[in-house]
Amino acid sequence: MPHTRPLRLRARTAGAALVVTVAGLGVNATVTTARAADPVAQVWVTTADGSKKLTAEGSVPFTGAPQGVDIRIDANSKGQKFTGAGASVTGASAHLVQGLPQAQRTSLLRSLFSSEGDGIGLNYLRQPLGSTDFDANANAYTYEDTRGSFSIDRDR
Repeated sequence: MPHTRPLRLRARTAGAALVVTVAGLGVNATVTTARAADPVAQVWVTTADGSKKLTAEGSVPFTGAPQGVDIRIDANSKGQKFTGAGASVTGASAHLVQGLPQAQRTSLLRSLFSSEGDGIGLNYLRQPLGSTDFDANANAYTYEDTRGSFSIDRDR
């Protein structure tokens, strides 16, 4: 049986239902201040010299009223100099880049390393030694399976 109500009336009905639903959500979505689930934080310490390794140091209570967020930007104050941006090249990403046709590979590398045109100007690369979770083959390995056994023989 064909619809007997005009399309315009159905659109108005659907629109009204949407407005009522959104308004209902707004009434129920009251904004409250976030609070820690536990009013006490446990403190654990590990020192660089190894004298403490995950040593329980007591607890610190969350007290006082929550503080508001205050972000101020002072263009005259110079902080740490930004020296560059980079990425990690894993076995899987190197495998995929190598598999591209030459023209696409050149375009990709320009997009990554050029600071001209649409390039993002990467100037640092992190190259993991050994295998990673993102390796092209399933033969995971390390260069030192046990302490004192470092070797690069697999790459010779």
